[in-house]
Amino acid sequence: MGNNGIRLRVMGFVRGGEYRLICLDTDIVVSASSIEEAKSKMANAIVSYFKAFSTEELEQGLFLRKAPLLYFLLWHMGTIAGRLVYFFSSIANYDPSSHSLKLA
Repeated sequence: MGNNGIRLRVMGFVRGGEYRLICLDTDIVVSASSIEEAKSKMANAIVSYFKAFSTEELEQGLFLRKAPLLYFLLWHMGTIAGRLVYFFSSIANYDPSSHSLKLA
C-alpha cells in the first residue's frame, strides 16, 4: 500500500443501457445508469469492502479476491467487437483512518 495507494484494475461494459463495472482485483461488480454513478458506486463498494480489513491486512494484500479468468482475458485483449466501451486502470488511494477512496 504505502504512499502509492492500492492499484486496482477496473473495467466496464454497457449492457441493456446500464454501465457495469467490475474490479478485477476484488471481484466487486456494480451497475448504474451513468458512468459517474457507476464509479461512485464502485468507490463506495470498495471502501465498504476495505473496512473489513486492518491496515496491516491491506498492506499484506489480503483483500485480493480475483475476478473470473474471462475478465482478465478481456482486460488483456482490449476492445472486442465494440462491446467493451469503458476501460481503465486506476490507482485507488485508500485512507484507512478516514475510510476514503479516490477512484479516477
